[in-house]
Amino acid sequence: MTISHLVLWLAATAGPSPTATVYSADPAHSLLDFTTRLVGLNRVRGSFSRWSADIAYDPANPAISSVTFIAEVASIRTDEEERDQHLKTADFFDAAQFPTIRFQSTTVTPTPTGLAVEGDLTIKGMTRHIRLPASLLFPEARDPFGNRRIVFGTRITINRRDFGINGPKFWGAAIADSVTIEAEIAARVWNYQTRGFGRPDARYGPQLVAAADSGRFGPTLKRIRAELQAATDSTLAPRPPEIEVAAMRLAHTGRLAEARGILEVGLDIMGRRWASAERAAVEVDLVEVLFSLGQMGIARERIAHALTLDADSTRAIEWQRLIAATTGVETRRP
Repeated sequence: MTISHLVLWLAATAGPSPTATVYSADPAHSLLDFTTRLVGLNRVRGSFSRWSADIAYDPANPAISSVTFIAEVASIRTDEEERDQHLKTADFFDAAQFPTIRFQSTTVTPTPTGLAVEGDLTIKGMTRHIRLPASLLFPEARDPFGNRRIVFGTRITINRRDFGINGPKFWGAAIADSVTIEAEIAARVWNYQTRGFGRPDARYGPQLVAAADSGRFGPTLKRIRAELQAATDSTLAPRPPEIEVAAMRLAHTGRLAEARGILEVGLDIMGRRWASAERAAVEVDLVEVLFSLGQMGIARERIAHALTLDADSTRAIEWQRLIAATTGVETRRP
């Protein structure tokens, strides 16, 4: 599905927005690029192929909303390989020393035309406070696969020299100081009912979902916990996607206690075998469930732990900020 097809679908299926949650950007259906002029004549367009963004948004109270964006500098591309390699060097972005570009909002204020998003933009180790004029291009709607989607847009012009992107003598003079950044971020909340369990031979996730549907969840979870604790064949052990899909299928149909049980068993028994980023992602799933259950104290503890595992998880950052905004209690990392 192209961006234009997605926009048309959202326009046709828009409906009432839900309460506060965190939407994860879908790069495949988003537009994010920058343009500048070269030698005062033609425009050069560029983008980043690896980036993530998450948006905590409450349509009923936009002021508690927030956004975190992180891009990998080494993924810069302008459709000219020699230029791309030069941009990664210390002459420009210095990807080796400053591997990421970051934006984190500090305030979101409703305006007559949309939202004013103020925050800190960090490029090449230099942070500047900026103001983004953002608009809600399409309120939440369901795509053809049942995923909840929402689209925000913004456009801003910055001075590259404010961030130390000076370039060598010739190119520093040939490239315009002004750089225009344009974004249309399509963000989503997965419909887990249509997602697979990560591999065709998944066994524990389907068993747990079926047990919940048939009223046998408690005994089944107890049996699976015992099996996993005693297991010696790690090839049969559930991977994070299997745990996530099983739990969130139940969570998104209101069976929050069962979802919590699956996630806690996965993290307690299997978590030590997973990479830090994988464990962090499942911790954030658990935080979402705890948030829905109103268990804010435990949610704050778990989200702080997730960020010790993956400090660059924009989803974890935004769940931490949403919990703080809705409870008035900041979370401190250990």
